[in-house]
Amino acid sequence: MLVWVPPQRFLRGAHLSREGRLSGLFGDPRVRSDHPPHEVSLTRGYFIGKTPVTWKQYRLFCKKTGRTPPRRVDLRTAEVTDRHPAVNVSWEDAVAYCRWAGLRLPSEAEWELAARGSDGRPFPWGDAPASPRRLNCAEHPTFGDRSTSPVGSFPLGASPFGCLDMAGNVWEWVQDRYGDYGRRPLENPRGPRRGDERVLRGGSWRSPPSECQVTRRCALAPEKRKNVVGFRVARSG
Repeated sequence: MLVWVPPQRFLRGAHLSREGRLSGLFGDPRVRSDHPPHEVSLTRGYFIGKTPVTWKQYRLFCKKTGRTPPRRVDLRTAEVTDRHPAVNVSWEDAVAYCRWAGLRLPSEAEWELAARGSDGRPFPWGDAPASPRRLNCAEHPTFGDRSTSPVGSFPLGASPFGCLDMAGNVWEWVQDRYGDYGRRPLENPRGPRRGDERVLRGGSWRSPPSECQVTRRCALAPEKRKNVVGFRVARSG
């Protein structure tokens, strides 16, 4: 199921917090490369998946195309069901799925607008702190640091456009290569033309709540597969 996101201006990125400065000094700076905040304009509306692509959907793609499906068993828990998000999927796999389905990956800007709307909120649901009723992250009493959760399990965590699972559950591939915000155009921005990694957004079931904020970014080589990484689809309007 796809939801419509109309064209509009919105605030992208976040102020560099003390936590972010320490991450840059002592950890991986890519995990907090979401500053400075700046206004972006998307001049064309688009559709985006209400949830990440599920195992059921991805398995059908593998069956129709002759691909070998990735492992469905997480190292920490039992086999997941068809309603869980597909993981262990590379960026290249995600692009192949989208082409097969007549869709595409969202741009990074499209993903963030769909997740937060135009009011600059830190989480899809607003300013309220992260809680087990809103997302699956490392602190969730049932799923946290153990496994993904079935998509759509947290309706209280919906974004302004009705998108679900945009905080936690799985990091999501987007179209863009990874790079700083500093040199991007402010109208319909795309990632840099060159680069070895693609952007991930949203945090995962192994992430602390702070990494599940809508501005947080990470990056991974496009051929890599992780049990915390999935994707959702998009379509131009």
